[in-house]
Amino acid sequence: MTAVVFFGLWRLYWLITARKTDKEKPKNKQVTLKSYFERIVQTSAGLFLLIQLFGLRILPTPDNIFIQIIGLALLVLGIVIAVSARISLGTNWTQSYDYQIKKNHELVSKGIYQYIRHPIYLSVILVYTGGLIISQTYLFTVFLIILSIWAYSHGKREEKILLKQFGGNYHDYMKKTKMLIPFII
Repeated sequence: MTAVVFFGLWRLYWLITARKTDKEKPKNKQVTLKSYFERIVQTSAGLFLLIQLFGLRILPTPDNIFIQIIGLALLVLGIVIAVSARISLGTNWTQSYDYQIKKNHELVSKGIYQYIRHPIYLSVILVYTGGLIISQTYLFTVFLIILSIWAYSHGKREEKILLKQFGGNYHDYMKKTKMLIPFII
């Protein structure tokens, strides 16, 4: 139940800060059919995780409290990384499925962004993998693989937009940082 509370508070924080951010620095583009579809997929993944956390165990693993504690640690670490990243981004943040540069958008390279370029994508991997480990389901491995591919492809897509906007400054930033995991990748 602790995981459900953490997950719920994280999502609530996300919704509140998204509204505030969009109000202070509005989006430039309208929602496309593709971004609407991505929003549905992301929302469905969140609902699936909640269902698992509430006890519907698909492909259950054996009960192991030590493994569940590791899952909780991953979930909490993911939330801490996500909140830290959102604070660093301030009004420059947009939903991953929006893929846009806001008016007066700034390149952020402070806070967690001095180590990795896409900490929010990393946090999604950690939160969902940790949550599914807590739920005691082997599906955590499937989600880990799918979310890793998702994070990498979204990161690459986002980097094209940022390179176009910030040019050499972003290219230099990419040389100094890793994409998802500090000092590794």
